[in-house]
Amino acid sequence: MTAEQDLDRAASLLGPLEGRIMRLVWSGQAGEVFVVRDVQALMPELAYTTVMTTLRRLAEKGLRAARAESGGGAYQC
Repeated sequence: MTAEQDLDRAASLLGPLEGRIMRLVWSGQAGEVFVVRDVQALMPELAYTTVMTTLRRLAEKGLRAARAESGGGAYQC
């Protein structure tokens, strides 16, 4: 199985938006450490709160680690 097939299979186990976001993460487009706005910049059609909620759910599933940044409500993943 190729790396692309592995990514397709993994993404298929997630919801559609979770899969889209994790593809950005896995491909390195979001960066090793990123904030919600980094992902939103790559998906400008999505609201900040939509991206934040999806990243929080991915963290709850153990696929990402997330923490709130002090002084502004930003989330770092």
